[in-house]
Amino acid sequence: MDTAEFRKTLETWDLPLGPFREPEDIVNEMRETAIEMGPAAASALAELATAIDRDRLPNRQVFIEFMNYYAKAFPEELASALSDRLSADGPPLPVLILGSTGSGTASSRLLSVLNLETADDDLLEALASTLGELGDVRAIEALRALGKRDDLSERVRNEINIALWNDSGQT
Repeated sequence: MDTAEFRKTLETWDLPLGPFREPEDIVNEMRETAIEMGPAAASALAELATAIDRDRLPNRQVFIEFMNYYAKAFPEELASALSDRLSADGPPLPVLILGSTGSGTASSRLLSVLNLETADDDLLEALASTLGELGDVRAIEALRALGKRDDLSERVRNEINIALWNDSGQT
């Protein structure tokens, strides 16, 4: 499936569903599509994640939902592809999706590539969510350090608190 075709598919998964499709139908289609795309699609999907953020394309939330299913099917391939596209300024969507891969190296990669001093609220919020989802020792240490900053918005601080609270509930 090429990028243009996949973008059309995203539109069909977006609301409203109409009288003939239930949310469960969409979930099943997403799972099936993720499997059908296979691990070779990871690079194109990572590039699309970057484009969606850069170009502010619609269907962002639907894409995130799909990527959660894809990440469950092909976590290593997706983590690698997303990591390859990271730069000092993110972008936020690949950072956010990286959390759903459960990659053991994602925290280290994120913290070594991202420039947290110049990061905007969108990137910091995505990072906090991802680090909380990953939940490894390095991620939790980074969340605690980030939470000590004085220049955080309430939105970012809330995301950090949620991530730390979720982690404390798992241990």
